[in-house]
Amino acid sequence: MKGFFSKAFVLTLGVILSTGVFAHKNHQDNSKMWTCETNASSASSDADKKADDMMSKKAMSGKDAFSFALKHCRDCNKITCSVESKDNSSSQPKQ
Repeated sequence: MKGFFSKAFVLTLGVILSTGVFAHKNHQDNSKMWTCETNASSASSDADKKADDMMSKKAMSGKDAFSFALKHCRDCNKITCSVESKDNSSSQPKQ
């Protein structure tokens, strides 16, 4: 019985530690600037056109960029965000 509790303790500790490692690797770095785009249909109003333009050109924190894209999604079913580099070129998209 003592061996069972030792193995259970080690197994539980391993699960807790591995969960922490994976959670840390998946944490988003909000110090970087992001732009997002959607697959929404073409904007029909001036306000929608302005929002689409701002969404694709103005880099924001990850949370703000995604929230802005979600707010102006219209009929989209996909939002793609990418980190902006210092020379204004985007890195690989994050979905």
